Amino acid sequence: MNQDSTLYLFEAYIPSKQWRSIDKVSVKYKENKWLRWLALFNSNQHKRYYLKVTYKDQKIKFISIPHSVKDEIKSQVMTFNFHINALK
Repeated sequence: MNQDSTLYLFEAYIPSKQWRSIDKVSVKYKENKWLRWLALFNSNQHKRYYLKVTYKDQKIKFISIPHSVKDEIKSQVMTFNFHINALK
């Protein structure tokens, strides 16, 4: 995946106007303990994935991401963090 497609991927969730005020981005998940029993049936839908956006003023924002693109986002989050650090 090249640099442009990485930026388009994150631009769908974080507006590009906000990139200069971002300190870092990471991917986190929260488990729904009530749905965890679905793991017995080989379903991993009990985890909700989020982009954790930390701004320079130490505000934190969680942005929900679909389960279908979480692997793609996880693989590109380091590249995106290098890009936003280069904007400073």
